[in-house]
Amino acid sequence: MEYLTSLPHIETEDQVQQVLAACFTKEEFIQTVDHRKLRKVDRVGSSYATDILEDVLENPDDSNEKGEKNEREARGILRRVGVAEKVDTYANHDAFKFADLIGIKPGYPTKLVQVKTNRFTKKDRDWYSLRASLHLASEYVELEVWVRVDREGWEMYRYDRDKEDFQLFLEIDTCDVSEAGRQYQEKISEERAESEVNDRDE
Repeated sequence: MEYLTSLPHIETEDQVQQVLAACFTKEEFIQTVDHRKLRKVDRVGSSYATDILEDVLENPDDSNEKGEKNEREARGILRRVGVAEKVDTYANHDAFKFADLIGIKPGYPTKLVQVKTNRFTKKDRDWYSLRASLHLASEYVELEVWVRVDREGWEMYRYDRDKEDFQLFLEIDTCDVSEAGRQYQEKISEERAESEVNDRDE
């Protein structure tokens, strides 16, 4: 089984099921990496973990219940464009240490999605970008962060390999899961069409 971080292009339903059924272990994600980046990840990660703890203590209303609700909604949206399943954090399925969901559809990049509530801070972006630059080896894997903004809708970011940062690619101004799913599906279809045109031009 190919490692998730260097996943090949998914073309068949059998491959989809193979990825979903795979039992990844932490050791499978070990790659040859830049050790300077590793030290930076450790340094930034320690600071980031402290900030998360302080934020939880200062904002008790951002409960697990709300996070789980937002994750369920995100899964409903992601299912509009393929199979969507929860990433099992406790089984070390996620080398990036932040993905909540995996979305797979034959012929499309595999998506790893982190769901957040209300904010995607500069420290969030720095930490996630470092993890992505360290582990992301496949052009067929896309990392996305979806921010559920209370009473407003969704802000969706995707990791840009060239800029080594997350870029906003879609804003959805509704909290209705069905409509949000439709808008996300429409965006993915537009991107697919643009990609096919660019491939033909090349």
